[in-house]
Amino acid sequence: MEDEVLYLRKGEKEVEIIDVIIPIEPMGAVRENRNSKWGSGAAAKRVNKYHDWKKSVQVLWLQAMLKMGYPANTIPKGEIISFEFGMSILNPEGKSVSKKEKQKRLDMVGEYHTKKPDWDNLCKAFIDALYYGKDIDDCTIYKVGSVEKRYAHYGEGYIRIIFAIKK
Repeated sequence: MEDEVLYLRKGEKEVEIIDVIIPIEPMGAVRENRNSKWGSGAAAKRVNKYHDWKKSVQVLWLQAMLKMGYPANTIPKGEIISFEFGMSILNPEGKSVSKKEKQKRLDMVGEYHTKKPDWDNLCKAFIDALYYGKDIDDCTIYKVGSVEKRYAHYGEGYIRIIFAIKK
C-alpha cells in the first residue's frame, strides 16, 4: 500500500483520498433472526462468527488508520470510491490436490471471483463492521463508485477500500 496521499478538487471542496487495505478474509453479512440470537445451533454459530469478524475488522481498521497518521475514529462518510475484496483461493497444497488442480487454483489469483458471497453482502458486512458499536450510522454513505471481487492467494484475503474525506 502506498503512503502517498492524493488531493483532488471536487467542485468547491477539496477532498483527501484514502486508500486502505485490511488483511482479513472478507465475509458476507449474516442475517440474524430470533433463533440465531438465542439458539445454540448452526445459525447461532454463524452469527457469533460474524460478530467476532466485525470486531477483528474494527481492530485492523484502527491499526491501519493510526499507522497512516489518521485519527482512530476516521471512517468513510459520503462517498466510497471503490471496494476490492480479495477472496482466498482453495488451498493448493492440500493432500489430495493434483498438480493440474494446484496450477488451476494458482492461475485463478487476480481473476474475478464469481461465486458466493455476493458483492453487496460483502459491502454490507464491511460497512457494518466499521460502524459496529458506534454512535453514528452507515446511512451517511450515499455513494459507492465500484466494487470488485477477485481471487487472492491462499490465506491472503483482504479488503481494499478507497474513500474520500473532506479536508
